[in-house]
Amino acid sequence: MTENLLTITRMNGPGVLLRTEEEVIEEIVGSAIVKYHRNPSSLPVKTEIPDDILTVTMDATLIEQVLLNLFENVSLHGQNATQIWVYLTRETDCAVISVEDDGCGFSEKQLHQIRKEILPPSGDTSPDGRRNMGIGLSVCRSIICAHGGELLIDKSRHGGAAVSFSLPSGRETEKTI
Repeated sequence: MTENLLTITRMNGPGVLLRTEEEVIEEIVGSAIVKYHRNPSSLPVKTEIPDDILTVTMDATLIEQVLLNLFENVSLHGQNATQIWVYLTRETDCAVISVEDDGCGFSEKQLHQIRKEILPPSGDTSPDGRRNMGIGLSVCRSIICAHGGELLIDKSRHGGAAVSFSLPSGRETEKTI
């Protein structure tokens, strides 16, 4: 929680500096999975990657944090989830990473709020009864937007939630936004 608050504060400050390098996305995903599995309540994670190596210019630490937030959201709020899937694909001018689960997914109200970029009211709880402050997805959205990408929320092909984000191709080594 503290790390998320610090990140969102940093991302919303003036002149945010991203330290970007060309990274192999599969390596960043793998690192995030290893860190996520340090949590005893972690779920199995399967990856589906293309045959070609996908590289994108990114701040690897921040993108890893996005992935960890998404994995932890499934563990904390993915009611009845038993599995997480990560799909990597290349589109014309970007790479897309999708994190999906087989839990209960987002309610229509949650989907509407998230898509409209509205945080849940302070008293909202998740389906599992835990209080939901909406910080994790806000941090993810801020990080992806700072990279010039887009975060999309939908229903998973596995019945649960799907959170996908794009990272544009590019070769910058440092970017101030």
